[in-house]
Amino acid sequence: MPVTVACPICGKTVQIPGYDAITRTDALVGHIVTEHTSQLLPTTPLKGPPLPRGMGIRWPWSKP
Repeated sequence: MPVTVACPICGKTVQIPGYDAITRTDALVGHIVTEHTSQLLPTTPLKGPPLPRGMGIRWPWSKP
């Protein structure tokens, strides 16, 4: 049975295929960043909360 976590924003169930390599929290943060970023952008986006490093994602407004 796959490991899943429910998104509190949209209610979508996010499946975690590599549960040994990533936690539920990291998977949920990754889903929120990729699916709900437009809803979470601060008014002055200098920097956001830290993101999981292993997923290769970053805030869209941050400089590389």
